[in-house]
Amino acid sequence: MPSNHIFTIMGKRVPWRYTSLRGSADGWAVIPDPKRPRIRERVLINERLAGKARLETEIHEFLHVAYPRHSEEHVTHAARDLAKLLHKLGYRLTEVS
Repeated sequence: MPSNHIFTIMGKRVPWRYTSLRGSADGWAVIPDPKRPRIRERVLINERLAGKARLETEIHEFLHVAYPRHSEEHVTHAARDLAKLLHKLGYRLTEVS
């Protein structure tokens, strides 16, 4: 499975990678910070995730990049609700690209 992608999110080209993550996080959105200008924006997703958990994590990290000022609680609730809706509508990962 290719693990590196570039997606356009809110007009920005953002690297997106499926990889092994340390700790208990399922995903990370690395957001630009003026205090640390060398750190580049990117999304990291736990490569072991599958099914609805993967969908929810992908949406969650996308929302962090799209709306970096939104709280963790807001992003978590929105991602959970959207993943549940899409899953009930029948959206499934059928091909990994």
